[in-house]
Amino acid sequence: MFCELHFHTQETSRCAKVPAVAGIRAFKEHGYECVVVTDHLNRSYYKEFYDGTLSYKDATDKWLMGYRTAKAEGDKLGVKVFLGCELDFDNGIAKNEYLVYGMTEEMFYEHNELWTLDEKSFKEFADSHGLFVAQAHPFRPWCKPCPAEYLHGVEVFNSHPRHDQRNHLAMEMWLTSDLIPLCGSDYHEADAVRGCGVDLVGDAESIQDIIAMLRKKEFRLVLPGEYTCPTRDTK
Repeated sequence: MFCELHFHTQETSRCAKVPAVAGIRAFKEHGYECVVVTDHLNRSYYKEFYDGTLSYKDATDKWLMGYRTAKAEGDKLGVKVFLGCELDFDNGIAKNEYLVYGMTEEMFYEHNELWTLDEKSFKEFADSHGLFVAQAHPFRPWCKPCPAEYLHGVEVFNSHPRHDQRNHLAMEMWLTSDLIPLCGSDYHEADAVRGCGVDLVGDAESIQDIIAMLRKKEFRLVLPGEYTCPTRDTK
């Protein structure tokens, strides 16, 4: 199952330029069978929905709009769409961002203001709730690599065309650690569909199925055609 693990919607991520429906259609056209929606989750983004005039529940309803719209379109087209987020912390390391998989809609309602945690405390939270945490684009100029003990994985290739990713350093971070490697499009604009993702060895019926295959390393990294990636412990 060819899967995109880093996807933003215009409905929720203000930096994204493509509505969820158009994004899912684009990935369907390019042969993707699965998309994980990872809209931004932090104080700055969330305050657009949660500014004191709405209840936290109503604000979360708005934050989930991008995912819910994407899933409805995916259901029509036969693309499996799962919920994730790209989280960063008020007082975390540099301006780092983290891909988080495994939180349900109910958990987003129950555990508000996760951005008030830090890398260490969130890893404890993630482990206690069966979540998977990976650092996104760890070597962008404003980021710093997070200590491996606070992560399960690392995005070794981010194909966003408008940032200096320094993916080769992320590859080295993976190859010198026990972290699980991920590849993602970091989809914000229409030209970001470049054939980047992971090819899972089996079908995923839930985000927990994806987490299980990532943990067991039952996947293949897929990079755009002009790039090559070293392989280690992935099938």
